[in-house]
Amino acid sequence: MAPFPELTQALLGPKTYPDSPSRVNLNDLKSLYPNLDIAHLTVDTSQDLPEQWYIIGVEKR
Repeated sequence: MAPFPELTQALLGPKTYPDSPSRVNLNDLKSLYPNLDIAHLTVDTSQDLPEQWYIIGVEKR
């Protein structure tokens, strides 16, 4: 069993987000783990090579 089943469910659960299949609801995650420090990076992956990807946003909670 995973040490944090609620965290696993929040990250990998069956929720559907219409604007992105890999989007995580940070409010849900933070409500489950209020003391968890979260840094969410938004990455521009429009280029094929990972070396050409760029961080375009940072959100800390």
